[in-house]
Amino acid sequence: MPFISHLKEINFPISIEVKKVECKDVESYVTRGVSDLGLSFGEEFSSQELSRLTIKSGSYNALVAEGHPLFDSQHISVARLYQYPLLMLSEESMGESYTTMKERSLEDGYYPNIARTVNDFEEGFFYILSEQLVGFGTDDYNLSKLDGVIRSIPIEGSVHTYELVLAYQKDSQNPTLFDFLTILENYLS
Repeated sequence: MPFISHLKEINFPISIEVKKVECKDVESYVTRGVSDLGLSFGEEFSSQELSRLTIKSGSYNALVAEGHPLFDSQHISVARLYQYPLLMLSEESMGESYTTMKERSLEDGYYPNIARTVNDFEEGFFYILSEQLVGFGTDDYNLSKLDGVIRSIPIEGSVHTYELVLAYQKDSQNPTLFDFLTILENYLS
């Protein structure tokens, strides 16, 4: 959102429309030309037709509700984390990222006990609270509206990382797109 404000401040002539789609579908929207850009986790973009710009990368934290044994932890070891039932976004909504998460759990040395899958974060928060499941969010996910109810706790020793990527067609003929990307790259640096 701060970048959109920046575009307005510099009077960049662009019309932006946002369409929320499942992670698994975002690549096809860009490769088919339905969208000029797609923003998702890096695993979702494998097409050689696309260029990628990493917007942010980091690690995942555990999302734990008040009353859960891990709630007061300052950090959680991988061994301790996998003792509890987990909540994940569904394979239907996540696509390749779901498979990557399971593979990284195995790299951590544990088979994930996925007690429930959901299709979006809001639904996930409900089950984190009501069923005391451990969920996951990016290390900078804003939980201020849930302060004191759900905590985001760093996971120590995990190979789980994320990369938020903006992808676009390599052969795009849209000059405004490339002006936009130049401004974005400068804004991020």
